[in-house]
Parts: sequence; structure tokens; C-alpha cells
Amino acid sequence: MLVMRKSIYFTGGDFRLLQAIFDEDIDVMDSRVGYLNGLTAFPKYEDVVSGNSQHMLALKVDYDAEIVDVHEIIEVYVHALPYLDDQHKPCMAKGIYYDDFLDGVEALEVLVEHGYKEHEINIAKTCNFFIAALEHQHYYKSHPEELSLNLDEILKDKRKSNA
Repeated sequence: MLVMRKSIYFTGGDFRLLQAIFDEDIDVMDSRVGYLNGLTAFPKYEDVVSGNSQHMLALKVDYDAEIVDVHEIIEVYVHALPYLDDQHKPCMAKGIYYDDFLDGVEALEVLVEHGYKEHEINIAKTCNFFIAALEHQHYYKSHPEELSLNLDEILKDKRKSNA
């Protein structure tokens, strides 16, 4: 069986919460938190949140395009948007970033379907992505108390809206 591996990236708020949402809600091949579209190579978390590197905290989602439709993945993100606190930091701005132009088109269509205005959520091509340190990967599994309330609330609301 041929695997059609593709990636799409999401930003907004705590990248560890984003990873938990995707890991718990949808069957993807892999997810990694990291730093997107900045000016320096191999930034550290402290550099990103301080604004020094101009990267964004991001979640990279790898999926098999033959099994999961990118529309479905973007829907998960759109449902999570009201729960993502950007804390007025540029590194936490909400956005969808793509490698494949058609995924960007799909992102815009999904956002418009949900009533978002054209530039309310960033949609742009990915320039670079650096994986964050191991301690940030799947953080919610080793620190469930820090994300459990938000995660439970988000997944419960999503199930209600799908019923």
C-alpha cells in the first residue's frame, strides 16, 4: 500500500495543548511540536517565547492523504480555535501553514465555511520548522494535570457539536 505522507502546521496558543487535541481527536500518522517560520536555525523554547527568534509555537501534523482528508484535520483545528489563548504574543498567533498549496486553499475554504474573515487566521506557506526538545513532545501525557481541564472541555464540546 502506497503512503501519501503530507504535513500541515497549526499555530495558536500553547502548542502542547494543540498536540493533545490532535492526538486525542483524529487518527494522524505523527504530530510534533516545534518552531515555525523564524529567522534563526535551531531555536530554543526560551528564544521563541521571548520573541527573539521570531518563530511561532507550532504543531506539525503528518497524515496519510489516502486515509485522512486534510479538510477533516483542519476542522479539528477550527473547533479548537475558541480555546486557544494567544496571550497577545506573536509567537502564539493563530494560523494554518502548509507545504502543499492546495492544503492552503482548503484551509481558507474551511475557515470561510465557519464564518472567519479572510485574514482573521493566518494562512501561509511553511518556510521552516524546527522540532522542539523532547520534553515538549506529547507533554500532556507526562503532565495531564496541566492540560486536562482544557482538553476535556474541548473534546466534550466537539462531541456535542457532532451529535
